[in-house]
Amino acid sequence: MNLATKVLNKKPIGSYVATLPFVDIKKYFYSEYETQDDEDMIGLQNGDFVEIDAGRIALNFYCKKCEDSRTFMSPDRLHTLIINENLISIDAFLQCPVCKTEIQVWFLLEVKDMFTEEPKVKILKRTEKLSKNVSELRENSFGIYTDLLEKAMRASREGFGAGAIIYLRKVFEQVTSEVAKASGIATTFVNKKNKEQRKIFKDLLTEVDEKCAIIPVEFSNNGYKLFGKLSDVVHGEYDEEIALEKFSAFYRLVTGIIENIKSKEEFQSAQQALGLSEGGDKNE
Repeated sequence: MNLATKVLNKKPIGSYVATLPFVDIKKYFYSEYETQDDEDMIGLQNGDFVEIDAGRIALNFYCKKCEDSRTFMSPDRLHTLIINENLISIDAFLQCPVCKTEIQVWFLLEVKDMFTEEPKVKILKRTEKLSKNVSELRENSFGIYTDLLEKAMRASREGFGAGAIIYLRKVFEQVTSEVAKASGIATTFVNKKNKEQRKIFKDLLTEVDEKCAIIPVEFSNNGYKLFGKLSDVVHGEYDEEIALEKFSAFYRLVTGIIENIKSKEEFQSAQQALGLSEGGDKNE
């Protein structure tokens, strides 16, 4: 389908400039005829690449060269692929404003009312290719789990809700176990058959939180109502949509627990095991 034809059919070129201000009309549209009143325009086709002027992309990452968080910025004009009248993709290189380190990002966007002054845009998918000098989180900001938390964030952003929850659940359970050991709470019990068995995680977490108060206030208020709802999703049945919906809250819970551990002196052995102590994290 010729997108220009769909919108511009039997209209002078001047009327189109106002409706699609972010595309260079002189660069991508032309007419085979001296007058456009009676003939179709020739313009963009599905699969065409265009440059658009619709603002810059700005994303925050940790720059290892600068040893600080930076806002990586795209050029003024963005390289765009027209997939169809409702879908476009944008591929861009973003630079650190200080050291000029680059990363590559890609977006798949759903655009409604594309040929209007105020199109409605929804990000369907986003991926990035980070260089060795760039990371989502500051190095070791969450100890040995920084890498897993980065993977969880990336999986969530790319629509893999179940995978993202699995990463977070692994961190959640292991962190709780380390705090239990540091606090003298057994992680196992002897069952009726006189065999040692791991405690059910929910029971272990209850013991740990009663003694150490590791669950953030956001989740422990109102009788742990929010935590209860989240726990049902994390350790129960869930689909991709629900997992993606609950990811943000679960991520806050897990990182909040880690922050609580970092701030309490009585968890020194747990801090060391998790790579959160001063000796295990030179950036702290």
